[in-house]
Amino acid sequence: MITQQELIISNLTREDGLVNSRLSWLMTAQGFLFASWGLVIGSTFGKKIVASTVFACLGIFLCLAAIIVIHISHKFIEDLKTKWEALEGKSEVSPFGIDVFGISSRVKFLGLSYMLPCGCIIAWCALLLTVCLE
Repeated sequence: MITQQELIISNLTREDGLVNSRLSWLMTAQGFLFASWGLVIGSTFGKKIVASTVFACLGIFLCLAAIIVIHISHKFIEDLKTKWEALEGKSEVSPFGIDVFGISSRVKFLGLSYMLPCGCIIAWCALLLTVCLE
């Protein structure tokens, strides 16, 4: 029989894996978009702005979608943490990381996970601005 504690740890492990997979998919898609953009820009003379706008909008859309699903994961992990804290007889080892100044390391990690898609958005905007200013 699975205990509540084992169920929470199992859900946490699964959600952690989902965040990692989503970030990997995002970076794969961004790499493909940047490479495709480079090929199109290299062969397109008069339509650089149009091509750049299409690729940048697609890249930004993927980043925004990643931010949404990472936020959903963050909320689910926070719910798991609340359930963990309400358990009686739980083990002393917390699966949520060590609390430092009241902020667990897992929450800080998820905060850093938001930075990756935000950095890609900034890169697409900078790239689009560069092409438009040529």
